[in-house]
Amino acid sequence: MSNDNSDKPSDIARNIWLAGLGAYGKAIRDAQGKLEEAAKEPPRLFRELVEKGSRLEDEVRDSLSSIRRTSSLSVEERIGRVRDTFHLNLGRSDEIEAINARLDALESKLDSLVASLAKKPARKRAAAKKPPAKKKATGSKTTPARKKAPARKKAAARKSTTPARKRR
Repeated sequence: MSNDNSDKPSDIARNIWLAGLGAYGKAIRDAQGKLEEAAKEPPRLFRELVEKGSRLEDEVRDSLSSIRRTSSLSVEERIGRVRDTFHLNLGRSDEIEAINARLDALESKLDSLVASLAKKPARKRAAAKKPPAKKKATGSKTTPARKKAPARKKAAARKSTTPARKRR
């Protein structure tokens, strides 16, 4: 860096590039030094790595087993809380048997009601009676035979249907 006081963007960018390149070179030199050191005594380094690995493995197994124990307990506790909250403690067989007995009793009552309704005949509604025909008051005279003829038909029709109603 020949000129530290320069504020040109190109100089700043170049200095950043050179700093990164220097860090890369230093990392390579350090890595080569470690590699040369490891090459001198490979069995010792390997044994150290194996020991560290076995210690880490034991720690991980212990932590996993403790996590499994706590997680299984917490799941069971959560299920218990949900059941308590929503009153879903259906694990008791005596309560289930009591509920089943009540259902059986209700079912038998319902069956008896259905059977009793099936035995009774369905009631038929009586036919609505038609109001008597109103006589028209007209000034013109018509023959009496014409007026009385329709009334006789109606009376005859009434008499024929009346006995059928009484037969029930």
